[in-house]
Amino acid sequence: MRCFYGGINPNFSEDMVQQLTQKQATALPLLAQGMSGVECAKTIGVKASTVSEWMNHNPQFSGALASLRDQINSASIERLQACVGVAVDEVQRIITSGKSEAVRLRAAEFVITNFAVPNTTASAPDGDVFGKRMNMAMILEGLGVGHGR
Repeated sequence: MRCFYGGINPNFSEDMVQQLTQKQATALPLLAQGMSGVECAKTIGVKASTVSEWMNHNPQFSGALASLRDQINSASIERLQACVGVAVDEVQRIITSGKSEAVRLRAAEFVITNFAVPNTTASAPDGDVFGKRMNMAMILEGLGVGHGR
């Protein structure tokens, strides 16, 4: 028997999955996606203490669950990383052509406040140019969202 969830094939061996009961295999993706043990137990028709026993005292089940969680987490991170370019493009669009100057300024200020922007024009005494932030007015002016525009 194989346990697939949302196109994700867990990284545990076929032998490990075959050692699980049908109810355990059904519980794996539910728990891996964040369902509580109590809710999972209700869904698959067992006692909550049974699910707890599987999770805490059954090495095959807990190992398969950990492996599936790791794979789901990795897939989620990959999906988020794939969206970074789109998110940056959207922020840039808002900064350069948002509805109002206030919206553009808020977007620019968010980027500046939350992401260190190196000051490459002046270095610290120790030569570290990445430890300073550029002057906000200079950045806003460079983005074309400064006052009076």
